[in-house]
Order: sequence, then structure tokens, then C-alpha cells
Amino acid sequence: SCLPTPLPAGPRPSARCPTEWRSSLEPTPSLTWRREALKRIPPPSIVHISQYARHMYPDHYPLREDFGTDEEFRAFLREAKELGLVVCPYTNPTWWVDGAPSLVREGASSAAIGLDGRPLRESWPEGKGWATTPWHPVTRRCNRRTVDLFTKDFPVDLLFQDGLLFTGDTLRNESG
Repeated sequence: SCLPTPLPAGPRPSARCPTEWRSSLEPTPSLTWRREALKRIPPPSIVHISQYARHMYPDHYPLREDFGTDEEFRAFLREAKELGLVVCPYTNPTWWVDGAPSLVREGASSAAIGLDGRPLRESWPEGKGWATTPWHPVTRRCNRRTVDLFTKDFPVDLLFQDGLLFTGDTLRNESG
């Protein structure tokens, strides 16, 4: 096990680590369970959270109900920090899931274009969507909201931003 002591009763969907969930399609524990689990994680561990947003990428707010109210989530973050843990939310500013509020509002104007000249589509267990370029003004505006969310509204010590490290080779491989 990756944790030194038993965890409170609750779902354990990942064989690698009882506090890890690999997909929004798997069962998730309550915020109470998560708060209890924090007490059993040795500091200075990184607590990498994902699947907390109600709408998915690029919209990281509002929170899903199982992450509690805004104040309950802030309390979770404070408690982790007091325990010497570093909370690191997963974000992805360059994958916009079909139906996400930002995609509905802004359209696919910021979609990355493949070598074939067409916008890049991606499929993941959580859904299908558009790969976007991180430098487009629309993507940057949405990403600024995410950064503000985790530096002002829900301050964290570390923010993981997936999709910002793609290279030309990656795009060639994904677009054929």
C-alpha cells in the first residue's frame, strides 16, 4: 500500500493507491472520507486531486457535490496544509469536453489545427472534446479563470496543468 496506516471505510477503486481515482466513471468517496484519509497520508506528500469539477474541462468550477460546498472544500484544503500536505489539483486548459459551458459559450475557435488542416478531436473515458491551443486568446482567458480559482478562491500550493507540454511530434501522432 502507498499509505502507512489503514484508511477509513469507503470505496477503494484503485489497486495502486486507495486514495486515487482513475476516472470520473468510477465511484468516488464523500468529502468526509477524503478528510479522514488526509490524516493517514504522511507529510510532505502531494495530494493530487482530479474529477472535482461538475462540468469537466476547461471548466473547473462549480465543484461536484461530493467535494462539498465551497467552504467545505476550503476547509479540506486548509486541513491538508495544516497536516503538511501539498494539494495539487489536476487541470487541463487544452482539452475542452463537448458540452462544457466554456465550449458552448465560446465555440471551438481556439481548437488546435492538425497537419491535415482540421481541428483536433480527442476522446478520453470522460468524454470527447477538442484539443485547443494554449496561446489562443479564448484558451488563455479560460485558463486565467482556472489559475485565479486556485490562487484566489481555493488557494493551493501547486497546480498541475496538463496539455501545456505537447510538442509538434505529439500533434502529428494524434492527428495521423
